[in-house]
Amino acid sequence: MATSVCGKLNPKIVMPMHYRTPGLRARIMFGFLKPVDDFLKGKNNVKRAVEPYVDVDADTLPAETRIFVLSLK
Repeated sequence: MATSVCGKLNPKIVMPMHYRTPGLRARIMFGFLKPVDDFLKGKNNVKRAVEPYVDVDADTLPAETRIFVLSLK
C-alpha cells in the first residue's frame, strides 16, 4: 500500500516510519507490521542514514524520489 501511495503522490523524499523492528510486537488495525525491507524491495533510490535524522532543505531536494531509512539509535 505504501508503494502505491508514494507512486501517486510522487514525493521528493520518503521516510518509512511504521515498520517492524527486532523486539517489537505490535499489531495494527490491518494486521502485523512488516519489516522495512519489504517496502524497500526493488527500490534503488534508498539511503540508510547513520543518524536518527536527516537535514532537508528546499534547495537540495533530489530530482527523483529518494527514500531515507533513519537509524534507530
